[in-house]
Amino acid sequence: MRLSHIVLAGFAVLAVALPSPSALNDPASASSSPISLTNIISIKRNNAKVERAAELLTAFIEKVKENEPGVQVFELDLDRNRSQFLTFEVYKDQEAVDIHLKSPYLAELQAAEQKEKLKRAENQVYFLDLITRFLREPIEPNV
Repeated sequence: MRLSHIVLAGFAVLAVALPSPSALNDPASASSSPISLTNIISIKRNNAKVERAAELLTAFIEKVKENEPGVQVFELDLDRNRSQFLTFEVYKDQEAVDIHLKSPYLAELQAAEQKEKLKRAENQVYFLDLITRFLREPIEPNV
């Protein structure tokens, strides 16, 4: 399994997706392969800031869902003990990542995050290679 790590400043900034080693030998597959990643977003240890970040991220993800058909999965989880949000994201291909990065609502999210000083550390983004997946029925959030 290949795991790539990038530290970034915005909530959901992804930078450039890293292809799997096999895709390096096949340029056609590199541009059309699904891209999976997880993003760790560390919020200041303050309940009000965590709740505000949850509101912003939830609204952001709704906009992604409405406007980006190339985003196949976007899950947001919260580790309350660490005040960290974790995302699991799957993009259809590099084009879907590029569309996501250029979205005005991503820029709005990043501006709000900076203005409200919500974060205590830079994001950590890990690009993943899928080994196996198990899905049953959708699980409703515990909100």
